[in-house]
Amino acid sequence: MGFVKERLTKLYLSCNTTQALSYLSSLPLFEQEIDNHYQSECEIIKVQSIFLYPLKNYLLSRGIGEKQWKHVQEIHYKVPNHDTIFYSIGFKSDKENCYELRSSVFKGCSGKDITTIQNGYSKIILFEGFFDYLTFLVLYPMVNADFLIMNSTSMLDRTQDFLKQNQYETIVLMLDNDKSGTEATNKLLTEFGNAKDKSGIYSPTHKDLNELLIEKLTLKYR
Repeated sequence: MGFVKERLTKLYLSCNTTQALSYLSSLPLFEQEIDNHYQSECEIIKVQSIFLYPLKNYLLSRGIGEKQWKHVQEIHYKVPNHDTIFYSIGFKSDKENCYELRSSVFKGCSGKDITTIQNGYSKIILFEGFFDYLTFLVLYPMVNADFLIMNSTSMLDRTQDFLKQNQYETIVLMLDNDKSGTEATNKLLTEFGNAKDKSGIYSPTHKDLNELLIEKLTLKYR
């Protein structure tokens, strides 16, 4: 990932390798690694638009440009037994005050639920994680559809309930190319006759859509 950060920093700042590495090394280091078992005990302190450069840089390192930043937020939060206020990218789920939290050193949440984006279309596209949803918006900005981000395969029952309550003509599955993602895909294909697996766009060589995007950008600017 460090190589990709360097390349994307050079691209967006129009600088050379030395300048890019200098910029990356100058970024604030008060992001700290926290055990993921705090994920449901985070106390949300502040929610705002993306402002801090380490978070912007992390989004760029994942291939997510500024046009897509409006779909995420900057979350400041505390965890048990820590007085420090941490910060992460936040992606809102359908449940109140529940966010998926991501940074270069942390993966967790303040509560778990699916995220549904209902635009009034008869087609819905499913992703396992929100970075794949953001990646889809980068790669296919003109596609008209509703979206469901599971935020975890543990939300499969919740996902099935939503799909049963909302009758879509077409269900497009783009879940992770791993054991849990494949199992969830197979269950949804069995449950819904109008579901189609489109993970072939990135599998079997990539785990998910975001991995494919990162490789494309790395090759393009190598």
